[in-house]
Amino acid sequence: MKYSNFFTSLLCAAGAVAGAVPYDALAKHSLSSVHDPVSSLTPPDKPGPPSSLPRSPRSKNDRRDTYPINCHLHDWPSASVESIKEAYSWFYQLWAPFEADAQQCRRIACFGTSGVWMCADSLGYQNINSVTIADQMNNLLDGDHGCLDAGNKNMVQGQIFTSEAWNILVRGGEDCSIDVPEKPIFY
Repeated sequence: MKYSNFFTSLLCAAGAVAGAVPYDALAKHSLSSVHDPVSSLTPPDKPGPPSSLPRSPRSKNDRRDTYPINCHLHDWPSASVESIKEAYSWFYQLWAPFEADAQQCRRIACFGTSGVWMCADSLGYQNINSVTIADQMNNLLDGDHGCLDAGNKNMVQGQIFTSEAWNILVRGGEDCSIDVPEKPIFY
């Protein structure tokens, strides 16, 4: 009973303060008639969202900017599509995180002589789920936009970038019998 009287007193006091402002004084003003100093500073011809702005001429030639896949890099050998599909299936079954230190690449899978590397493009450590990695790898195997060899559709080599500052590189010529250390990022 002691607390209910206290709360009742608080509610009455709040009503008394709210009741001290005449209702008609608030009703005379609409939100559109209140002066907004910020809106007066905004220029009337402001640009649209960033996607509607024209691109710089340099970005037209930057393949990473227009499509985040780079194929057939540095004359590295191509990987077997079957080995990469094996890695893809393994990533889906594993459902576990892989990591790469800042500005480093780590070989996260190797089948036959085909390796899958994960690279952290950022200045921070990356920890990515294997299923997410597999989904990105699938883009490299895409027959229309992927990195299959022109002369041999059973071979693939390329690198796909993400907006989260990491990328996946698939290449051949790997010695899967040894565990290689992390390496500085390569493009």
